[in-house]
Amino acid sequence: MFRRFFKKGKKVSYFIRNYEEGYVPCTSCREKHALASLTPLRLEKCSRCGNHNFVPLLIDRYWITNPLGGGGMGSVYKGYDREDPSIAVAVKLLPGDKEQEEQAVNALHREVDIAHAVGDHPSLAGGIKQGKVNDQNYAIMEFVHGERLDHVIEKKNRLSIDEVLRIGLDLLDADWYLYKHGYLYRDLKPQNIILTEQEKKAVLFDYGLCVLIEEAHNQEGDVCAGSPHFLPPERLQGRREDAYSEIYSLGMVMYYMLTGSTFFSADEAQKLANKHIAPLRIPMKGKLKGYPSEIVELLSKMTQKEEANRPQSFEEAQEAIQQAKEQLLGDQTS
Repeated sequence: MFRRFFKKGKKVSYFIRNYEEGYVPCTSCREKHALASLTPLRLEKCSRCGNHNFVPLLIDRYWITNPLGGGGMGSVYKGYDREDPSIAVAVKLLPGDKEQEEQAVNALHREVDIAHAVGDHPSLAGGIKQGKVNDQNYAIMEFVHGERLDHVIEKKNRLSIDEVLRIGLDLLDADWYLYKHGYLYRDLKPQNIILTEQEKKAVLFDYGLCVLIEEAHNQEGDVCAGSPHFLPPERLQGRREDAYSEIYSLGMVMYYMLTGSTFFSADEAQKLANKHIAPLRIPMKGKLKGYPSEIVELLSKMTQKEEANRPQSFEEAQEAIQQAKEQLLGDQTS
């Protein structure tokens, strides 16, 4: 595969140069195939060695080179600047059945608009541009070099209390920054978080569900959008969302990092959603037996079913996390 080929020391510029000349070189045997005869964004079999190669697509000034993931809101690919292959980007494209839906197109383009509106932050992926070419709507974002949080947990099973608190503060700061600029993120989940390669800083990406705060105060339409494992109870009930809603989702993400599993384990989305709003549910201390009382109390407070019982502001949540960090880690926090 393309990504594995690069890890062996092959240069991105070699592929970009061939794409510019109209060829797709096999990542295994280097046989060159005419780009015009292949279907973009698909794996095509090499006629010489049988290896499957991803067929690139040029979007604006960026060559899309391999898939990164995606969902109902669009597929995400890695791309490189055709003029400077050292610059990597993340490109989101709408699936074919969404192309004619005005709401989906507007949501895609809005992601870049939001990133531009809030400006730079070390824990938020930046926006580059959005547009449409050959009937294909796209959004181009900064590529964050690192690993998705859910993939990290799959490998390590769980993170230390120190790591959980540090990452929690990173995410809270990013969420707070968006809030100060008038937006509510609304999609905190491990799949939307990258831990950077060097400093292991948490970075949020994907603004597909991000809305203006006043919109979050007046829910309409598909209010249950989001991952059922992490969304706040008030969204399920079509009620007003605010900072306390983000704090609930963050608490659920921190629980996931700490234990390696989600708080609720139901497979079906509706059953899972109902557990968030159930009158009786297993308390946090019942799920975190053996953990320090400080972390149990912190996550219990952040994930209260009734929003009035949670921290009401990002500042209050930050103070609570910092206090738990100091109590648990002492001099390590300095």
